[in-house]
Amino acid sequence: PQACLADIDIICNAPREMTASGYADLFAKITAGADWILADSLNIEPIDEKAWSIVQDGLHDALSDPEGVHNGDPIAITKLVEGLMLGGFAMQWSKSSRPASGAEHQFSHLWNMENHLHHGEHISHGFQVSIGTIAITALYEEFLKTDVSNLDVKNVLTAWPSAEESDKEALAIFEGTDFPEIGLQETKAKYSNAEELATQLQSLKENWPAIKAKLEKQIVPYQEAIRRLSLVGAPTEPEQISITRERLKETFIRAQFIRRRFTILDIALRTSYLDQWLNNLFGKGGIWEI
Repeated sequence: PQACLADIDIICNAPREMTASGYADLFAKITAGADWILADSLNIEPIDEKAWSIVQDGLHDALSDPEGVHNGDPIAITKLVEGLMLGGFAMQWSKSSRPASGAEHQFSHLWNMENHLHHGEHISHGFQVSIGTIAITALYEEFLKTDVSNLDVKNVLTAWPSAEESDKEALAIFEGTDFPEIGLQETKAKYSNAEELATQLQSLKENWPAIKAKLEKQIVPYQEAIRRLSLVGAPTEPEQISITRERLKETFIRAQFIRRRFTILDIALRTSYLDQWLNNLFGKGGIWEI
């Protein structure tokens, strides 16, 4: 487009829930960016520097005043609107949603596919993504606390499923749903054989200090993410959108099957750290203790 216009006065007076939903969707570009850093670092999907710049250059500034966004402050709202527009422009440029969507969006997409309702009504995309972003941020913090340099690649490769075993699991996980074959379709597209996986994991180990530094720079810490999303009026606990803790835990497992996009969910599986990280999050003393 040559121009994209938005009436800031109208948006400043929009229902607070709509504004909070938009802010949460913009906040998701933080974890989406982290996922792209991972995919790029392992030579799975290179970062498009133009698209990255369009979304990420002003992102942290656009998210810096959640209270102002909640109160309809024109400056804060202008930054929010610009940020959301730029996400769209980046997707147009790259002809992909990768610049604006990562694992956090997979949570939302899965819940939509499962026809999830809150008090009998559909939940806004932004509010679903708010919980997805909080969840993925927590998973990233588990990742960043892990000493990846000690990863036993040989043990991981021993447990890695063959293509046939992977196909069987992907078919089984959505059996009886409205979308029984999507798991097979999407995981087949991103499956790595043992040799390819070995290369990825060795690269992760050898380059971990540099990768970790990039991720730490990108990720907004969990408690700060909670604070900002709470201030803007977005949900920060799964129960606020009728997602139980048990279902949230299942979503960490199921969500990676619905998209071929490489994210931290794939890293968790490929390193065999997923169970450990989920036990930390949902076990005794965890954020979502069950």
